[in-house]
Amino acid sequence: MKTSIETKPSSRHIKSEGEPLNSESHDSEPSTSLYDSLQAASRNGRFQVFKQHRIPKSLVKTHPFLEADLAKFGPESQAFEVMTVAQASDYCRRLAVAHYENFSVASWLLPRDIRPHFYHVYAYCRWSDDLADESPNQTEALKRLDWWQSELDRCFAGAASHPVFVALQATLKKFRLDQKPFNDLLSAFRQDQVVNRYDTDEQLNDYCQRSANPVGRIVLQLARVDSAQCLAWSDSICTSLQLVNFAQDMSRDAAINRIYLPRSRWISHGIDEKMILDATATEPLCKSVMSWIDDLRFGFTSGWELTNHVPGWLSRDIRLFASGGLAIADAISAKSGDVWSQRIEVSKSTKIWLLLRSMITRKPPRINRRTHAASGSQMVQGGSQYA
Repeated sequence: MKTSIETKPSSRHIKSEGEPLNSESHDSEPSTSLYDSLQAASRNGRFQVFKQHRIPKSLVKTHPFLEADLAKFGPESQAFEVMTVAQASDYCRRLAVAHYENFSVASWLLPRDIRPHFYHVYAYCRWSDDLADESPNQTEALKRLDWWQSELDRCFAGAASHPVFVALQATLKKFRLDQKPFNDLLSAFRQDQVVNRYDTDEQLNDYCQRSANPVGRIVLQLARVDSAQCLAWSDSICTSLQLVNFAQDMSRDAAINRIYLPRSRWISHGIDEKMILDATATEPLCKSVMSWIDDLRFGFTSGWELTNHVPGWLSRDIRLFASGGLAIADAISAKSGDVWSQRIEVSKSTKIWLLLRSMITRKPPRINRRTHAASGSQMVQGGSQYA
């Protein structure tokens, strides 16, 4: 059951122009991959606390700005003055810069006129993610997410007061953004508080539809290329990347009692829950991961046509985004599905090559069709499916 939180009247403190955020700030613009950084804000590094498992400190990501800024702008803060749009936009920019670790490609890929609006959306995703993951417990996380939902509703009603929503409100008006993708992200964050197992691919795809796909949909709206077909291609790519990340992070997720591999795939490979939580490479586990990877690769290529229907700056970013997902899949396959013995990473040289390739060709990378002909799949929603 949702717990609603009343918001305080808005007469709020304005942060001075020179006052830094509570995280370390940087003067230079962040290195930015549009899809990658929004995706990072909405999923990556999300480590929930479950009572029966202790989380290794190395897995816990903290963002000290949250509690300090909650004290200033949160549901129980004292009355503060609403920022001007310019001040709120600067707040979002500095928040993005302070979290530079989530960016991977030079920000010149973003047109200058779109960049501030990207920061506004990023700040929304960053706050949403941290309210879910950095809250002291599940109850508090759900309360804060409900408060954040109420602030989002006020923003779309034209009554924003929180600095993120003051800035975002300007973006909504300029690009006529739909509220549904923003609602969907919060729905997925709430689900993460109470769900840590999935029975079928369809259940997991439904989660991805709300946790990963809204990011791509918002970006396409910013680029003004959000036709039904473009949205379907984007969904295919975003879902595929999230599923690849789930496969890559199976060991880390097991440490916090979270399993994204659907139960239907356990049964077909003779796997039980204990084997997954033990996080030790065994032949059945590795085979299940290989089968999963082979099935979901094609979501990247089925969505690749999107790169031919968006502006050049966004096309490059999508090519890099999709190629990176396929590179992770290839790295997992090179280890025969063993994601437990060591962390699967894409090498620095491969990253450089992917960046260069995304700038010189629109052709999709070749993919391994080793098991597709034998098994078929309808794993990834959006784009063209295959069976």
